[in-house]
Amino acid sequence: MDDMASSPRGFTLPRLPKRESGADGARAAKSKPNGARAQRTPARLPSIGSMMVVLALVLGIVMLSPTLQQFIQQRQRIAQLGEEVQATEQHIEQLKLEQARWSDPAYIEAQARGRLLFIRPGDTLYRFENSGTATTPETNKVATIEQRQTEQDWLGITIGSFMVAGTSTDPAAGGAQ
Repeated sequence: MDDMASSPRGFTLPRLPKRESGADGARAAKSKPNGARAQRTPARLPSIGSMMVVLALVLGIVMLSPTLQQFIQQRQRIAQLGEEVQATEQHIEQLKLEQARWSDPAYIEAQARGRLLFIRPGDTLYRFENSGTATTPETNKVATIEQRQTEQDWLGITIGSFMVAGTSTDPAAGGAQ
């Protein structure tokens, strides 16, 4: 019973053999005849309970990973849709401002003058060509609604222009090669 240690409650525990440590243990292993080594305690295997916990964790991760991936994709889609909603709201605000401008008669007149080159009777219209030089002003011409007969056949001129452009071999004229 000298291998057994008694506890205060009366239980006896087996005593573990003393291990030699440090340089003494290395010397003792080398000094044994025939290369015998010092006894080692066998490595402890994990218990069934700890293996079950690890297995449960692995199964939980495997089962939750598709759900987690789907959750992340949904959050990204929600963020993307939020940005689209914000951009759409900004566009709506811009359209409301433009609508308010178009309800102003002064804005409508300015757009008609600028885009369509409308003038009031008695105004002078100045047109600028791409060359950067101003043409002579058309002074005191009254805007009239009058139909005139043209002296040229505009349809024949247009068709002739297409024919010349399509059959010309001159690259400067825009012809086919």
